[in-house]
Amino acid sequence: MRASRDRIDRLPQSAAMRNERLALMLCERVANFARMERPSAAHMARIDRLVADNLDLLDFDSQRTLIGLLAPLPTTPRTLVKLICHRVRGDVAAPFIAHSPAIEEAMALEILARHGAGAHSRAVARRNALPSSVIEALRALDDPATDRALELRQTATQVPPAHAEAVPAPADAEALAEMTEFAASGKRTLFATALADATGLSMESAIVLCEDPTSRNMLFALRFIGFDEAMATAVFSGLAGDLARDPQVQARFRQSYGAITPTAAAERVRSFKLEELAVAEWLHVSVANDPGAVAGRPKRLSRAG
Repeated sequence: MRASRDRIDRLPQSAAMRNERLALMLCERVANFARMERPSAAHMARIDRLVADNLDLLDFDSQRTLIGLLAPLPTTPRTLVKLICHRVRGDVAAPFIAHSPAIEEAMALEILARHGAGAHSRAVARRNALPSSVIEALRALDDPATDRALELRQTATQVPPAHAEAVPAPADAEALAEMTEFAASGKRTLFATALADATGLSMESAIVLCEDPTSRNMLFALRFIGFDEAMATAVFSGLAGDLARDPQVQARFRQSYGAITPTAAAERVRSFKLEELAVAEWLHVSVANDPGAVAGRPKRLSRAG
């Protein structure tokens, strides 16, 4: 991050309290900036400096929340766009890279050239309406995870032929084992990031799924990715905590999971992505007409199910 000039003064409180107060202040300032239909050069310079000089003082979850507020804004200053895309950890920057209208073709190509295959390329692959040059650059990385993310996004808006059973190939064994370990060891943020990558969903939607591991939506997502019953149960046990230790609960989980076919899972995940696209369109229209309306945006992924 750039040298500090306007960092917020440290308060005589615990690190956790300082982080929370700073995060709340920064989010409030960014929300105010979002309400400006045509921010002046001075406003843009101020929000650029404020975020850049304090972002590295936040923990990763707070960084992700703050960056998520900037994601739908076409007015994000270009220097801040570059900082987020190049200096912030890939899994934290991913929601911004995947959705920001401030990222144009040249910037997307710059991200790929600088970072190669990984969280950055998977986020680029999740962008809507990718130019052919960006698609070619993504394919040139020859990375299975990036290719999968690209295919999932490209097929989200395609209507499958009648009676078609086009089910994407499951994630590879190494990726499944890594995700299982993330869940089992309580690394929820890493698991949510991997879930977003494997399904093509946004980080926000993946977090919603992880917050309710007993929902059928999570079961559909796990089946779509390719988890067998044993690994899916291990993921459930890691995310659901004490609830999963009840033998009857685990038995009901296995029964429900066994009833979900790969085809049904693919259809459900596709509906998730169509829902996300509808939200993205709503955000685009709302930000254009009233940037302050972002706070009242519809939620992604119904928790029902």
